[in-house]
Amino acid sequence: MDGKSGTQEVEVVHPVVLFHIPHSFRYGMPSEELYHATRQFWKMGSRREKAEFAFAVFDGIVQEVYRIVDWYQAGTTFSTRSSEGYEKRWEFVGRVAEPEIRDRYLLKSVRRNFKKGDQSPFRYINA
Repeated sequence: MDGKSGTQEVEVVHPVVLFHIPHSFRYGMPSEELYHATRQFWKMGSRREKAEFAFAVFDGIVQEVYRIVDWYQAGTTFSTRSSEGYEKRWEFVGRVAEPEIRDRYLLKSVRRNFKKGDQSPFRYINA
């Protein structure tokens, strides 16, 4: 168990990118809104292509798990905000992961993957 919240720490064994979304997340938000907050406007390199899954993370806890279908230049697909100024950023299109993947990670802690003072809002694991 994770000492901070009692939430079980999970070992991530799949190629994933963890997206820390503290400013966009709120408990009870609609699933579509959470998806858009997670998928949009990330300044990333080509390593993103190796990730199969994207995790929406708030306070170190996985709030949702998405299977990444493909990556696009920011603003190319449906957007909830203007993509102006985001020309060098990326967004993914995906879907909620299949139940066996989702059940493994959903509402589990990934805190150990974020170091205090880190500036990047995302982390690659196994990708």
